[in-house]
Amino acid sequence: MTPFHWLLVLNTICWVGYNGFLLLVYLGAMNSEETAMGADYWRYMPHLGLLATSAIMVGIASAPSPDWAWPALRTVGVASLIAFPLTVIWKGEVLNPLSKDWLMHVRHVGRELSRGLPAGARLVVVNGTGFDPMPYAIRYDLWRPGNQDRDLRTVLQEGDTPSELRNMFIDGRATHLLLTGALADMRDMTEPLGLPVVGNETVLFVWDGEGWQKLYAWPVVPAVVPDETPEEKPEPELSPPGTDQVADLKAASGRVSSSGGRTPFVDVRR
Repeated sequence: MTPFHWLLVLNTICWVGYNGFLLLVYLGAMNSEETAMGADYWRYMPHLGLLATSAIMVGIASAPSPDWAWPALRTVGVASLIAFPLTVIWKGEVLNPLSKDWLMHVRHVGRELSRGLPAGARLVVVNGTGFDPMPYAIRYDLWRPGNQDRDLRTVLQEGDTPSELRNMFIDGRATHLLLTGALADMRDMTEPLGLPVVGNETVLFVWDGEGWQKLYAWPVVPAVVPDETPEEKPEPELSPPGTDQVADLKAASGRVSSSGGRTPFVDVRR
């Protein structure tokens, strides 16, 4: 057998074995809905892409070809080497995560929470969607082992109903709620919980034993939700901006005002 044939055999073994592993994952670790739809299958399959590509390249290199083909292949190869970095430069803004408004908003919120939340806080992040990684991104900003880790952790939301969310706070499994209205209309969540309207902003609430106090808000740039018009999305509530964002957040986290137990809302626009 030639090296190309051995690579084909190796690809077959890996493909069958990996799909068998995925089958066990779908049956054992995912819920029935995710299993039925084969969730993220095409995200997992490219894991074998480099091995499959190597087999194709070896097959092309070992196949007999006329003499005139080699100069053409060399020309294509050199052109590809030149085109790759040029493409990266051309699409640099698209490939650069620092150019994404929503990603930078999440990082900005996460950094301020990591500095301003009280030690030992347990945060639930609710964004109204099942596809955005905001809850997991915030988790990494709060969890800072070896870098002034103050035991700040996120808690995954249990269930999709407002009553299940409230029970997490009543049982003491969570202390703070981070809610964003930039990706979905959150009125189905805020109204049953007695929370104020959350528009195109991300808002931090703290649980006081009976309800939530509105502590802080970060407005989101309109470009995050370009398909929604102002008539479809409630406008955020704005109050006079604070002077020191982190100091205000720390102060608000440990304070209960005398006016009905509600803490003044501080807007954090820069």
